[in-house]
Amino acid sequence: MYRYINSAITFIVFFNVLRWSNSELDLKKFLNTSSRIWTYYSTQNRTLFCLNDIKVEMTDKSVVLNRSYYEGEEWNSTMMEWVFFENISDKRGAYVCMHHNDLVHHLVVFECIKYQNETRQCAVMKYRVVPFQGQVPPSSVHYSPLQQMKPKEDNMTVFEWHELQTLKPDDPVMPDNDCLDAFNNLSKVAIAHKDYNPGCTARLYLMNKRKTAAS
Repeated sequence: MYRYINSAITFIVFFNVLRWSNSELDLKKFLNTSSRIWTYYSTQNRTLFCLNDIKVEMTDKSVVLNRSYYEGEEWNSTMMEWVFFENISDKRGAYVCMHHNDLVHHLVVFECIKYQNETRQCAVMKYRVVPFQGQVPPSSVHYSPLQQMKPKEDNMTVFEWHELQTLKPDDPVMPDNDCLDAFNNLSKVAIAHKDYNPGCTARLYLMNKRKTAAS
C-alpha cells in the first residue's frame, strides 16, 4: 500500500537535493563499506546515542543497513531497507538520495548526502521524515518529537535534521575538519548534539561479546 512514494514528496526531495548537490556526491559509494558508519553530530535533540549503521547487503537498487543505538541503558538494533532514488542522480548515475518506508510508524524517511570528503571517511546527511497521512507521527528511532516542525507542505507535517557521519569516530573532529565545516554551513544551527563518545565502541564490543557467549 505504501510501497510507492507520492509524486509531490518526490518533487520536494528532488528540489532540495538540486539546491545543494555537486558532482562529487555518491551516497551508494559512501555506504558501500564493511566499516560501521557512526553519527558523530546531529541537529536532532533525541534520547538515543551511539547511533551507527553497518551494511548488510547492497544491490543496484537498494541497501539493507543494520542500525544500532544505545538508549535507556540498552543496545537496540533494527534492519532497515533503503531504496535509492533512480530519478535523483547526477549525470554519472550516482545516487544522492534514498528512502525507507516505516510501515510501523507510517513514515517515509528520506536520507540525502549533502557533502563527503575526498577520502569518503566522513559525510553530511540530511534527513527528512514525512508521515503518510499528514499527522504528527509517534516517536521512533528516526526522529524526536522535540524536533522543530517545518510548515506543512501539501498538508504534510515535515521533520528535518542534519547529521555528520564518519567511519573513524575515534579520530578527533577538529574545528578545521572539512566535514564539520560543511555540517555547520548546511545545518545552520547554533547547537548540535554529539551522538558519539569513546564509550560507544566499548559498549558495542561488550554487547557483541555477550551475544557470542549466549549463542
